This record gives sequence, C-alpha cells and structure tokens, in this order.
Amino acid sequence: MHIINGFLICVFLNCVVAMLLLVTMKAGILFLICSLVCASAFAETVYKTVDEEGNVFFSDKPSAGAEEITVKEAQTINIPEAKPFITKSVKEKETDRIYTKLELISPEDDTTIHDNEGKLNVQLMLEPELDEKDLIVIFVDGKAVMSGKESQYLLTNIDRGTHTIALVVQNENDKVLLRSNEVKVHLRKASRLFPNSPLKAE
Repeated sequence: MHIINGFLICVFLNCVVAMLLLVTMKAGILFLICSLVCASAFAETVYKTVDEEGNVFFSDKPSAGAEEITVKEAQTINIPEAKPFITKSVKEKETDRIYTKLELISPEDDTTIHDNEGKLNVQLMLEPELDEKDLIVIFVDGKAVMSGKESQYLLTNIDRGTHTIALVVQNENDKVLLRSNEVKVHLRKASRLFPNSPLKAE
C-alpha cells in the first residue's frame, strides 16, 4: 500500500513539474513574440526562420536561411493646424452722399434766348462734388432729356416757345437725392419772312 501511494505521489509531482515547464515555455514564447513585435515597430526589417518541426521564429538579426521581411512604415496623417473661426462682419450698408446745393446758374429765370437751331446752354452748381455712382439728370417741361456727370451741357432741338428747366441728382437706383430750382426760359427763332429782323421773331 505504501508503495502504491509513493508511486501516485511521484506521478503527481511529475505532472506538476511538466505543467510548470509547459507554462514557462509558453510564457517564454509569448514574451519572445511580444519583444519581436515591439522591436519591429522601430526596425525597418525583421527576419523569419522556420525550424525542422515547423516552429516559426522572428528576429531583428539575420541568420542562415532566414527570410527577410520589410516592415512598411506606419502611415501618418498630418492634421492641418486649426485656424481660428472668424465670422465675417456684415458689410456696412453704403449710404447716399448728402448734397447741400444744386442750382441752375444758366440760363437765368425768365430769360429769352434767340437761336434758330434750338440750342440752349445749361450750367449748374453742385455741392459737394458728384459721387461716382450718382448722376445728374436734366428735365425740360418735366421730361428727362439728358443726363451726365458734368457741370455744363448743351441742349439742342428745343422747340420755340416757353419752357421750364430743372435738374435732379439721382443715385444708381434712380432715387432722387436733390432737386434744383426750376427756371423758365423763352426760346425765340427768327421768322423766315424777316430773317434779319429780331422784331419779327416767332
């Protein structure tokens, strides 16, 4: 009976030793694999060998019959530097220029002009000076006949008789910014029957 118990104890101890050796070997293999993987993260080349029993080994040092494996460099992404977010300020609304004076200098009010071709010189005064986006419009008898950006104009083909002349300053949207005084002129043309006699003007 003692012999049997001793034999069982011996078998049990051998099994424990074998299990410990097996666990130790697995731990060593696992440690070796982890070491090689970590090393491969920094090395560009690793070497693979297979022994006669088909066991695979990796190393960062070359050996006879080893297969060279090139480890590709890990792909990196360059993240652009974040720029501060700046909200666009609302563009200030462009305001119309404020004009203080628009006056018809010529012709004077209640003037009589003798011209067979119906020509009439118009001269004005504007303060302050005209903005580039604005326009001067000339009205004869309430109808727009000419526009521009000058201070002097020549009207043609004005019919004989009495007419009213006025000016306005308009912006690009045809908004009237300022009106001038209105003047009355009398246009006379020489009679065809008496071309040299101003007394016979029509």
